[in-house]
Amino acid sequence: MKKNSAVLERKLTTDHPRVDKNLILLKRDRINKMLEEACQSQLVSIVANAGYGKTCAVREYLDCKKREAIWFNLTERDNNPSYFWEHYLKAVGEIRPQFASQIAEIGFPESDVQFDLYRSIMFSELSENEHICIVLDNVHVLKSPDMLGFLERCLQQLPPELSWSVISRNDSIFHSAAFIANRHFETINEEDLCFTESEAYEFFRLLGLNITNDYLYSVIESTDGWAFAVNLIGQLLKKTDGNVLIAHEALKANVFELIQRQVELQVSPELLGLLARMSMLQYLPETIVYDLSGGKQSLMDELDSMTAFVRHDTLLHVYNIHALFRIYLTDRQARLSDEERNETWRIAATWYELNGYKSEAIVCYENIGDWSAIINLIHDYPLELPRSQASFFLEVLSRGPQDKLLEIKEYYLLNARLLSCSGRVREAKEFCRSMIREFEQRKRDSFNIYVLKCLNIALGLMELNAAPLTKEFDFDHYFIEAERYLKLGAHPGGGQANNILPIGAFAIRAGSERKGIIEDYINAAKRGEKSLAAANRGCMSGYSNLAEAEYAFYQGRLEDAEQYAFYASHDAESDNQCLIRSYALLMMLNCAAELGDYAKLQSVYREAQEHHESQCGIYRRAMRDTINAQYNMIIGQTEDVASWLSNGFEGAEDIVSQTVEDHVIFMKCKVLIETRKYRDALYCIENDRSIKQFLLGRLNMKIFEAVCLYHLKDSAGAIQALEKAWRIAEPHGLSMAFVLLGRDMHTLCQAALRDKNHHIPKDWLEAMIRRVSIHSKRISGIRASWRREHHVEKPMRLTARETAILNDLGQGLTRLEISENQGISVNTVKTILGAVYIKLGAQNNVDAIRIAKERQLI
Repeated sequence: MKKNSAVLERKLTTDHPRVDKNLILLKRDRINKMLEEACQSQLVSIVANAGYGKTCAVREYLDCKKREAIWFNLTERDNNPSYFWEHYLKAVGEIRPQFASQIAEIGFPESDVQFDLYRSIMFSELSENEHICIVLDNVHVLKSPDMLGFLERCLQQLPPELSWSVISRNDSIFHSAAFIANRHFETINEEDLCFTESEAYEFFRLLGLNITNDYLYSVIESTDGWAFAVNLIGQLLKKTDGNVLIAHEALKANVFELIQRQVELQVSPELLGLLARMSMLQYLPETIVYDLSGGKQSLMDELDSMTAFVRHDTLLHVYNIHALFRIYLTDRQARLSDEERNETWRIAATWYELNGYKSEAIVCYENIGDWSAIINLIHDYPLELPRSQASFFLEVLSRGPQDKLLEIKEYYLLNARLLSCSGRVREAKEFCRSMIREFEQRKRDSFNIYVLKCLNIALGLMELNAAPLTKEFDFDHYFIEAERYLKLGAHPGGGQANNILPIGAFAIRAGSERKGIIEDYINAAKRGEKSLAAANRGCMSGYSNLAEAEYAFYQGRLEDAEQYAFYASHDAESDNQCLIRSYALLMMLNCAAELGDYAKLQSVYREAQEHHESQCGIYRRAMRDTINAQYNMIIGQTEDVASWLSNGFEGAEDIVSQTVEDHVIFMKCKVLIETRKYRDALYCIENDRSIKQFLLGRLNMKIFEAVCLYHLKDSAGAIQALEKAWRIAEPHGLSMAFVLLGRDMHTLCQAALRDKNHHIPKDWLEAMIRRVSIHSKRISGIRASWRREHHVEKPMRLTARETAILNDLGQGLTRLEISENQGISVNTVKTILGAVYIKLGAQNNVDAIRIAKERQLI
C-alpha cells in the first residue's frame, strides 16, 4: 500500500495520470465541451439524480483540462459545522497551507464578523494567477441552516481566482432570492448527462463487447441513457460472455436486483464482508481499508476490480462507495458479528484521532462505547466553543450511559463548559451547584476533590462572564474555593486550551452605572485572580492589572494606565495568557499615542506583531488585525486597515463566541467612523446587543452614535445621544472615551454649546474642547513623525480663510488683531488656527509659520 497522506481530498492533477487497470472511463468530449462552456462562469451547478455520472463527468473534465481543484465529498455528518470544518481545513491545507492555517484561527464562520474575516483571508490568500476550482459533491445532503447559509454566502462572494462546481441531486441551494435575482451560475442537468447511443456504443466497445444496433437501441430506450444502468449492463454482459438474455432479464428487474446479480457473479464472501464493514464508515482512506482487510493484498486487488460500485482514487488515496451500493450494503451489516463491528470502529477511530479528524473519531468511539476517549477528545478543544459545536458535543454526551459518564472526572467540567457555550448558562450553573452540593457530602478522595475544584472554576468563570447582567461580583469566592481544593490534593489540571480567559470587548465587566461599581469589580478580580491562576495553571494572570489599566485610561490617568498595562502584559506572558497580553499591548499602544510618544508607539507595535506571530491560537488573526487597525488609525493610514474591518457591516444578531467578537465589533465601528462610513457604523451600533451589556461598551457606542448622527445632519439626535453618554460617564469620570473622537468631538461639543436643549454643563463642554485640542495636536505630531520616518509628504490644502489667517499670524498679528482684520470673532480665529495646526502637524504658532513657509503655503 502507498503511504496515506491523511487528508480528505488532495490536489487534482494530470501530471501523474491515474493508473487503474480495472477502471474503464469513457472520455465524453460532448460533456467536456459543455463543462468548458459552463466554467466560463465562476459557479457551475451539476444537478442530476443518483447514477447519472455527475462526479465522473466533472473529474474527467478537470483531469483533461489540468485544472487545480479541491474536492469535497459531503455526507450527512457535514450538517455539523464542526465536522465539516475539520475536513475543510485538511483539504484546503493540502494546496494552500497558509490559507488553511489562517482560517483555522477563526473557526467555522457562524457570525457576520467571522465571515467577514474569512472572506478577507480568502480574497488575500487566494489572489494568485493560478485558478483554483472547489468542487462540492453531494450538496443535497446539507440541511443545516448554518451550513446552507455559509455555503450560500461563499457562492455569492467569490474572488476572481476561485470558482465552484456544485454537484447535487437537487438545486435547492440556488432557490434563494439572491441567486434567482443574480442568476450568475450555469447549470448542467440529467438530460445533458445521459448517454447517447454513440457514447453507449463506444463504452461497450471499450469493454470488448460486440452488440447489435437493435440491442444498443433497446438499452438506451429502457434506461433513458442512465449512466449507472448502462455501466451495470456492460459489466454484466462482460461477466456473462455477452449473454444478452441474462442482461435483458436483469435490465427488467429493479436496480437492487441488478446489483444483487452483479454481486453474485463477481464478489467473494470475504470481500462482501469487507464491503459491509467499509459501508459503516463515511470517510474511507486507504490505510483504514487496508487494515480492515487484514493486510491481504489479494482481497485489496479484488476490491479494486469493483469499479462499478467502489471507486479507488489513487491520487486522493481514498475509496468512494456508490450511493446506491452503500444502501444495498447497509442490509449486509446485520450479518457482521459484534466483534467485527467493534474492530471496524476501533481501527477507524484510532486513525481518525491520530490524523486530526476528531469529529469522525468521536462518532466511532460512541459506537463502541468508549466515553473516556470521547471526553478526552472534546476536552482538547478550546475553552470557548461555537454554539453549534458545543450543542453537537452535548448531543453526543446525552446519548451516553449516565452512570459511566459520572465515573469520569473530566466529565463534570466538560459538561458545564458545553452547556455554557451552547447558550444554556442557567442550566450549566444549576448543574455545577447541584454537583457541588452532592460532592461536598462525599468523602475527600482525589477523584471528588478534583471534581469540586473543576466545578468551582466553571461556576466562577460563568459568574464572571454574567457580571454585567447580574451586577454581582462574588465570582472570586469560587476561585478561592478552587484553590482550597487544590491545596487538599486536587491535580492543577488546565492546559493551554483552558488558559484562554474570555474577556469580551472590555476587561471591566461591569454593567451598572452605579458609582463605585468599577472599583467593586476590579477588587473582586484582584481577589480571584491569584486563586484561579493557582488552581488552573495561570488562568487569569494579568487580568486585574488589565482592568486597572483600562479604568485609568478611560479616566485620563495615562501614566497609571501605561504602568498597569505593562504589568498585565508581563504577567500574562509568563503564564501564556494570550488574549490578556493582546489587550494589554493594545492598551499600551493607546497610552503611547495619547502621550504623544512616537518611539514608544513603534516599540509597542513591534512587540504586538511579534506576539501575534507566535501566540494566541484561534484568536491570533482577529486580534492582530484589530491592533493593526488601531495603529493605522493613529498614524493616519486607514487605507492599510484590513478590509473586513473597514467594509460595511450587516449586523451581529447571531454572534456565537463573544470572546473576541465584541472587541471586533467595537473596533469595526471605530474604523467605519474614521473612514466616514457613518450609516454603516450606525447600523452596526443599532443592531449590536452584547457590547451594550458593559458599562464601557454602552458609553462608547452612545458616543459613536452621537458622532454618526451629527454627520448625518441630525444635530438634535446627536446632542441627545451625547447627553446620554455624559450621564453614563460622569459618575466614574470616564472622559477619555470622548477625547478619543478628536475633531468629531470638538465639533459636536461646539454645537452643544450653541444648543440650549440639553443638560450637559457648559464647563464640561469647554473643558472637553480643550482636551480634544491637546489630543489632536499629539496625534498630529505622531502622524508627522511617521511621515518623516517613512519619507511621506502629506498633501496640504488650506482654505482661503485659513491661508489669510496664517498670513496675518506670520506678519506678527495677535489673535485679537486677526479677528478685527478678518471681520470674525476671536473664538472663530482660535478654531481656525486649531484646524491649521492639525493639518500642518504643528505644535504652536512658530511651528505653524515655519512649516507653512517650508511648504510655500504662505
